[in-house]
Amino acid sequence: MGLFGNLFNNDSMDEVKNETPVKEEAVPAEENKLSPEEHAKLSKITLATTALSYYVAACDDNITLDEYMEIDLNVSRINKKIRIPDDIMAEIKKLSDNHNITWDEVKTYLDMVSDTELLEIKDGINRVAAASDGISDTEKKVIDQFNSYIMNRN
Repeated sequence: MGLFGNLFNNDSMDEVKNETPVKEEAVPAEENKLSPEEHAKLSKITLATTALSYYVAACDDNITLDEYMEIDLNVSRINKKIRIPDDIMAEIKKLSDNHNITWDEVKTYLDMVSDTELLEIKDGINRVAAASDGISDTEKKVIDQFNSYIMNRN
């Protein structure tokens, strides 16, 4: 279930129930090839990306539908590669419910990933910031804050 799973109730899905059933996608076989360390690493990247995404999206006091969709796409891209464990998905849900996430909270997630992984996260964050109406001045400041964090990280 994506971040939008709770927006749909059973009543709104009545028309869909009459359609031809769609075969549920299986998690790729590559999941079985990941070591526990690799799985943990991808989970940490997912949490860091999600926390920073919500921080960027909420910095202007308004998370738009486009921003929610871009965040959901970022998580879905990872979830297609591996099955994100339930405890990590629960943590992602907590992050999505926290519209007042602070920079200090975000840094706890960023601290869990390598410098190289931070650079990989950067592209996704720029897409979130630009998702609704381009990058606002407030979002630009947050992106600059993230870039400064990358440059000055010990």
